[in-house]
Amino acid sequence: PHIMVIVEAFDFADADDSLVFYDGDSVNAPVLHYYTGENAIVNDDTLLFYDNYFERDEIMIQSTGNAVLVVFTSGDCFRGLGFSLTYESSQTASFCDAEFEQTLTLETGLVSQRQKGGYRDSSDCFFFITPPSATLVYVEFLQFDLASEDFVEFIDETGTTSVILATFHGNDDTFPVQSIGNRLVVHFVSNESLYDKGFILRYQSLEEPLFCLPLSSLNEATGTIRSHQSTDEYSSISDCSWAIQANAEEFDSIYLYFSTFDVPPPATLVVSPNNAIAVKKSETTKALDEPVLITETNQIVISDSPSLFINFDAAG
Repeated sequence: PHIMVIVEAFDFADADDSLVFYDGDSVNAPVLHYYTGENAIVNDDTLLFYDNYFERDEIMIQSTGNAVLVVFTSGDCFRGLGFSLTYESSQTASFCDAEFEQTLTLETGLVSQRQKGGYRDSSDCFFFITPPSATLVYVEFLQFDLASEDFVEFIDETGTTSVILATFHGNDDTFPVQSIGNRLVVHFVSNESLYDKGFILRYQSLEEPLFCLPLSSLNEATGTIRSHQSTDEYSSISDCSWAIQANAEEFDSIYLYFSTFDVPPPATLVVSPNNAIAVKKSETTKALDEPVLITETNQIVISDSPSLFINFDAAG
């Protein structure tokens, strides 16, 4: 196990006041961090502290072993308010293990590597989420603090081949992820040097998708196509397609009306027709020889056959 120290308050008078952290139990151990009264930087009347790797509103010190020596020295001229710190550590048993794959079969639950003292370096762990009654699996991060080179990867293993749905490194913004089927793998990897507080994610099984799927086949005479269901926004990694094939004995064309359209670039929504006809409201109908790019609400597309292919790519 290692030790994580958080300096919660830091107010030294000048460069003669110092706080030194050694990576061991003596001053002969390597120096982890060295702070003086010159380390505090005022930005918009707010004190910000900088350690060797992160810019944050707290100082974080991370040991490589199970001992940290803290040495405080003050000069004889000026005095500041001082400092306050907390430290924490976890037992080895609380970390995930590459040789022990965890299978989660509950309908909803948590996956966590947010430990006291930070997660283990050199981690390479798998969590298999396979609720038996689920059609899909939906996950979202509750907390996410990783070192820049560490990552959490989501892999769909529903079919015969694995599909990487999303990968989040320490500096990335996170967003919800939805599986293609009912088997989702969470892969956590950390390098051998830096670490951070860790992550907590929540998963839940779904009977119906919250976001659109990679491919949906539609054969009904009428229907509704959506980029997402009950969520506020579509997923930023959406790459969804709808193949519409009506009964050729009953229908000779397909009529699409985009009642709602809010897809800013770089996202695109394209209808691939068989010599489809695109109509903008109040404009003259004209035939197109290439796919139709949807650009606004009230746009209409009419095909000259009972089949159409629609693709929505959130990344463009």
